[in-house]
Amino acid sequence: MRWIGVVIAVLSAAVLTVAQAAPPLQTYGQLPTIQDINLSPDGAHFALLTGEGADRYLQVRNTSDLKLIYRASSGNLKMRSLMWAGPDHLIILYSQTTEIAGILGLKREWELGGDLNLKTGRISPLMDGVDKSLNTLSGLPIYRRIDGKDFLYTFGNYFEVSQAVLALYERDLATGYTRRIAVGGEDTQEWMLDDNGQPIVRVDYNQRSGKWSLWIKKGADSIRALTQIALLDQPYLEGLSRDGRAVLVDMAEDDHRVTKSVSLSDGAVSNAELVESDSFIHDPKTRFLIGTVTPGAERYDYHFFDPQDQSLWSAITKGFKGGQVERISWSDDRRQVIVHVQGAQYGNGFFLVDQKAHQAKWLADEYDGIGPEDIAPVSFIHYTAADGLSIPAYLTLPLGRPARALPLVVLVHGGPQSRDEPGFDWISQAFASRGYAVLQPEFRGSSGFGLEFLKAGYGEWGKKMQTDVSDGVRTLVKQGVVDPTRVCIAGWSYGGYAALAGAVFDPGAYRCALDMAGPSDLRLMLDIAQDDWGASDNSEVRYWDRFMGVKKPNDRDLDDISPARHADKAAIPILIVHGVDDTVVRYEQSRVMAEALKRAGKPYEFVTLKGEDHWGSRSETRLQLLQAWMTFLEAHNPPDPPALKSDAAGGALSSAQPPPA
Repeated sequence: MRWIGVVIAVLSAAVLTVAQAAPPLQTYGQLPTIQDINLSPDGAHFALLTGEGADRYLQVRNTSDLKLIYRASSGNLKMRSLMWAGPDHLIILYSQTTEIAGILGLKREWELGGDLNLKTGRISPLMDGVDKSLNTLSGLPIYRRIDGKDFLYTFGNYFEVSQAVLALYERDLATGYTRRIAVGGEDTQEWMLDDNGQPIVRVDYNQRSGKWSLWIKKGADSIRALTQIALLDQPYLEGLSRDGRAVLVDMAEDDHRVTKSVSLSDGAVSNAELVESDSFIHDPKTRFLIGTVTPGAERYDYHFFDPQDQSLWSAITKGFKGGQVERISWSDDRRQVIVHVQGAQYGNGFFLVDQKAHQAKWLADEYDGIGPEDIAPVSFIHYTAADGLSIPAYLTLPLGRPARALPLVVLVHGGPQSRDEPGFDWISQAFASRGYAVLQPEFRGSSGFGLEFLKAGYGEWGKKMQTDVSDGVRTLVKQGVVDPTRVCIAGWSYGGYAALAGAVFDPGAYRCALDMAGPSDLRLMLDIAQDDWGASDNSEVRYWDRFMGVKKPNDRDLDDISPARHADKAAIPILIVHGVDDTVVRYEQSRVMAEALKRAGKPYEFVTLKGEDHWGSRSETRLQLLQAWMTFLEAHNPPDPPALKSDAAGGALSSAQPPPA
């Protein structure tokens, strides 16, 4: 595989030219040029979601010559991802924010799907026209080839009376005919299928009691092989074992995680080799578990069980020397592999590795117009919280400036049981391009740093989870990296809460606060979650209770950590941004905060994003968010004068060469 290194060295050749300004803000703010990219099972084609700004397109291209063979506009659809169902059918997954008449609960984000038949060029809905069934999806579809015919199996909502239950549907991809083949009970959560598309494993979960059960199909009957009371931390299926004879289940046991192997033949349960990972890799053809991938500090760590797979991956990563490599998609025979690579030599883009042709082709930059010379350096650091806990963090420094007395943006991730990951982050890179250092703290309660670190965040919402963030600022100030008079805090979702809380509960640390979709009144938030489920006892409410430290229903202690209840304490300017179609943190949360600040006579701005959900799914509103944040930030925390920068020219990764998309 040494040929990869040779090809990449040629592709990445660049020379320094005259200095130029940073890329336009819209280059960072619009949706990525490449949203998703996926290889067909036979490796003959790849499909991608691409475009500039609001103009988004679905494309299908040959892998041999990159020739475009299909193109369609996404219109108003929020396309999410692509998957192949055999070589001739591309499944398009998208979503829509709406209320459906007769369905219990508030407006929500519904998942939908379409089937593109490459032979006819027609797209048809996956679940259209099935009696008593909603034309929506509940999870990813599953592809099977049975007796020479292609079938797609989908999970959806079936209404036998007025109560929706999970149902399994079979779609003949040749004819488009879809029929319901199984109906679950009131508590059915998911199925696993055999090679013939028949359910062999069923999972039930009762929201109120927390009882989780795994059933194995045994002839005409099913046997309950595994059960657990899991009010929180439900078990989850890792997938089929390496030989396909058992299902692997990750579950909590004696305050730690274990992996159980459940035999598909008789339901016998045994301890399996612990497979600890944030994500699992399954063979695209057999669907057996073949490896794991976990985001490390500076790169993604891959472990494949088969030595040949591991050898292939090792060769690819060695070929992109010095680059951070992420596997995106590969063909059934592994001869074609699409990877995402980031590094000083490669920029931030996608490559097609062709084993047979001994070639690595550059496909496109993830963000057109942002070259290797524009990407600010990111380092993984640790600092010590006030109580002695070591807090990991990412620190992005602006190009061309010494790490001394810099203006800082503290960018807090959502979740809170989540984390920032290695690689290109469009918000932190946008801030850095304008001269700001960016700190992304992985405060206690973040995932990916061990169970004990996660548990340290339980009950610490607005408390130690919050001071972990400001402790990072104080560390950088002591080191001389940051100017203590030029620090602002920003965040999205839980990160938005942290920004509001920083402005209200720790204003001495910050000069301004930028919030996107952050909860401000936690008691109101839990009330809405209860109303949405139609009951106070459900897994979502219990999840929030764990982090917020709720002791009883309608707990008044939540008022102590709700920024909207203490708006009179705000001593710095606050920017609030929220999408009206947000179904995760409702728009009401920002309206309540804005009204509280207005009554208290405090400085704030409130920007409404029309048609936007919780995730920044539309280019025009995502750019509107970034422009509002940057305008507010530069007004209240001005950066230093622009630094000179160098540009790349002459290489295939230069912005002078547009991607094939």
